[in-house]
Amino acid sequence: MAKLPSNTFMFNYNAKQYDSSTYTFPKAKGQLFDEDLVLNRAPNSFTDDYVYLGNSGAYMGKAYSSTSENPFNRSSSLGNSFTFVCKTSGFTGNMTNIFANRGSNYNYMVRGNIFHSSSPTYLTLNPPAHPQICVVRINSDGTAIRKFVDGEGNTLSSVSASSVSWGSMSNGVGFFAGYTNGNELFTHYFYWMYCSMEALTDEEILQVIKYNEGDLIPFGPDTERLTFSANGGTQSVGLTSENPWTASTTDTWIGISQTTGEGDATISITTPYNGFGNRTGTVLFTDSDSNTAELTVIQSENTYLPIMKLYHNGWRMN
Repeated sequence: MAKLPSNTFMFNYNAKQYDSSTYTFPKAKGQLFDEDLVLNRAPNSFTDDYVYLGNSGAYMGKAYSSTSENPFNRSSSLGNSFTFVCKTSGFTGNMTNIFANRGSNYNYMVRGNIFHSSSPTYLTLNPPAHPQICVVRINSDGTAIRKFVDGEGNTLSSVSASSVSWGSMSNGVGFFAGYTNGNELFTHYFYWMYCSMEALTDEEILQVIKYNEGDLIPFGPDTERLTFSANGGTQSVGLTSENPWTASTTDTWIGISQTTGEGDATISITTPYNGFGNRTGTVLFTDSDSNTAELTVIQSENTYLPIMKLYHNGWRMN
């Protein structure tokens, strides 16, 4: 199952996790921008795949009491310090929040109906056809590239830049025919977006795409079964979870080293000597969102014949 790369990431928001009752996009586990984001108004529409923000200026973001508290160190005309992450038309004067003071060597990806306020050029793709994915890669040497890719990570088009200057709060990324200050990507049809602290490889970019296009619940053990000999023993299994979880079994011969936890864990499964026939049991993992996964435990029977005591005329022969 897909997982995010091990790179440090600022945020990863996804329409598949959107809460339509509160207009909220929940934070992902481990992201540095540790905030839920809320739309300022109800979207025009939403499905399990995308949220249509409309044309009248919906935005998702987080307000802070001061600029210094804002992780992007940004001010905004909408408040003392409002960080935008995604918005539609109507807020072109506040477009620089995400990339401000970002420095170099990072990745930004967004999937949606994308255009740039500096030169309103639309990707003429609309749901239910999935819009393309825009990847902006900033390298530590100042070089940069913006690519449009499909769901398999294949490059559809790309634009390169030889140098990018940073250091001012006014710096943002337009990257239409290069880099410009003041404007960054925004979208009407929002699917997902990801920002990492490091520039990703093409393989890691594909990893992010697969994760965000998947079920977003990488929950379960790293193997579907463990096999033990008749002598028994202990084996480890890696559990991947975004949430608190429990592990249980109704098979009394299976031992579990850890039955509750939160997040990823390594769990030891133990079986005793088996003097009977082949047997199969199950360990059930359940997380706080009611996702379940099973681990099958198989133990073989003792195939060695017992040593019999042989006697002849009252004398033991072995």
